[in-house]
Amino acid sequence: MRKLFLIVLCLLMATVACAESQKFSVIGQGSKMVTNAGVPQQLSSTSVGTSVVYLSATSTNNIVTHDIIVYVGNSGVSAGGNSVYPTTSGVVKARQGIRIVSNDTVAILAADLSMLYVDSYTSNDGVTWTYLN
Repeated sequence: MRKLFLIVLCLLMATVACAESQKFSVIGQGSKMVTNAGVPQQLSSTSVGTSVVYLSATSTNNIVTHDIIVYVGNSGVSAGGNSVYPTTSGVVKARQGIRIVSNDTVAILAADLSMLYVDSYTSNDGVTWTYLN
């Protein structure tokens, strides 16, 4: 029992030390909607230094009658419809990226906000984001 207590105490002290050394001086926030489902949108067209980005699924549709499902990743991110869908170039794209559903929030370690893109099943769905640096 004593060993378990010491292990837990050491883990707690290490967590506090890590949190203390990671102080952020910049907090930013915004949103990005996918105007045309299936066409990835860059979160920022300009370079914005980040350490971590928190993303939540959201919608600008007045009445949301569906689960909001978006995918976040690099420029090749794809919501992919039910499984795959044809693009304007005739290439079929499968789902790619990190899936975020209504009421979910994910954290992504990223050096720059402009590295991240979002795609959705439904037009006018997207993400709200908060970054720390």
